[in-house]
Amino acid sequence: MCRNIYNLPNCVFMSSTSDSKPNLHHSHKSSCNNDSINLLPNSLQSLAEWRVDKKNKFCVQPEAWLTSLNKVEETRVDLIPLNPTIFRVFPRIDILHQNIVWQLNYRSVSFIKALTRAEMPGGGRKPWPQKGTGRARHGSIRSPIWIRGGISHGARGPRTRFYMLPDSIRLQGLCVALTIKHIQDDLVIVDSFDSLPSGEPKYLEELAECRNWGFSVLFVDVTDTAPVNLFMATSENVAFNIIPAYGLNCFSMLKHETLVLSKDALIYLQKRILAQLYRAESLQKKYKYIDNKEILMAEGKGGKNRRRGKNENDAEKRELIFKEDGQEYAQVMKMLGNNRLQAFCFDGVVRMCHIRGKLRKKVWINAGDIILIGLRDFQDKKADVILKYNSDEARNLKTYGELPETAKINEGGGDDEDFGIEFGDTGQQAFSDAEEEPEEDSTEESEEDEP
Repeated sequence: MCRNIYNLPNCVFMSSTSDSKPNLHHSHKSSCNNDSINLLPNSLQSLAEWRVDKKNKFCVQPEAWLTSLNKVEETRVDLIPLNPTIFRVFPRIDILHQNIVWQLNYRSVSFIKALTRAEMPGGGRKPWPQKGTGRARHGSIRSPIWIRGGISHGARGPRTRFYMLPDSIRLQGLCVALTIKHIQDDLVIVDSFDSLPSGEPKYLEELAECRNWGFSVLFVDVTDTAPVNLFMATSENVAFNIIPAYGLNCFSMLKHETLVLSKDALIYLQKRILAQLYRAESLQKKYKYIDNKEILMAEGKGGKNRRRGKNENDAEKRELIFKEDGQEYAQVMKMLGNNRLQAFCFDGVVRMCHIRGKLRKKVWINAGDIILIGLRDFQDKKADVILKYNSDEARNLKTYGELPETAKINEGGGDDEDFGIEFGDTGQQAFSDAEEEPEEDSTEESEEDEP
């Protein structure tokens, strides 16, 4: 339906997709909650009065004529009100400029790649001896100071100019563009595009010339399926384009002289923009500071160097992870040091397990604990530790039938006694204890011999 001759991003309602044909369902999920939209009224009169301060004498409610496309001459059907929050904002040209620059630049990628001295063609030998010729010393003809040599500190593409414009700026840009179009009498609202009687391009050109629409016209419908007559009438004219309501953007509105909206598209636009302007939660959930406060600032955990294990988050405690293919439950038999342990798997095999990555710093594993291990493909006697279950989780696994009834669960206790010992230090600690024992015995014997 949408013939986007300018290859513009469809960025309305916080949709950051870069496809030429945007996905309606994706933009619904990523931009706004459907529940908040359903709470808004469906009539134009109710939408025009929604959240409007009627006591403010400086707030004037804008209006627009509802026309039809069944005749070449303009036929006015009704006078419909508009919401002043969208169609009566201050014309911020700087906001429009930010939106236009963002739409033009965020797709541009520079593929310029300057060749260094190592990538330039030519020999690598020394052009002449270091001494004896009277000329300046050089080591290679591919040096950057030579003609046809490599380039130092050059552009190394591909390089993108992508950045994300804040959602509030994009919303405000839409409102400013719609306000300017309405004030300049370049906003036309029709009852339906199905009222177009003919699919001849000449009929639509005569209609646009008679109604003084200008050279370029942008038709906005609520769905991504255009009526047949409208599609056929705009197929031969490059300046007449069709776009769905969820793909409306600032650049497309400013590129065309006249913006033609259907009645359903106007209701859809007002509901979407008002739902975004007055929503309670943040538009950028993943950038909310409160969610990442403990991770970024290490707050509430006693510092980032503190051993975790007992004080896990409540969400992590409540989540019970079951084994998958290639995994097995096991019980720790003994710790071997150097991040290794010997475990008895409940499939009847004793395996040598390795504690990988940050797991050894995150949790503390003792003999008798229930763990989840990942089996290796070609080493049946070796495995890797994936997760350690606490006593409550182990009892739940036993209740669900994941563990045999004969499995003895370690009730915990003793974690504080081993605090501060790393897995790699157990061997060294045993060696140091063995060295200290003879010295204590010799001192005791000397004290006994003195009397």
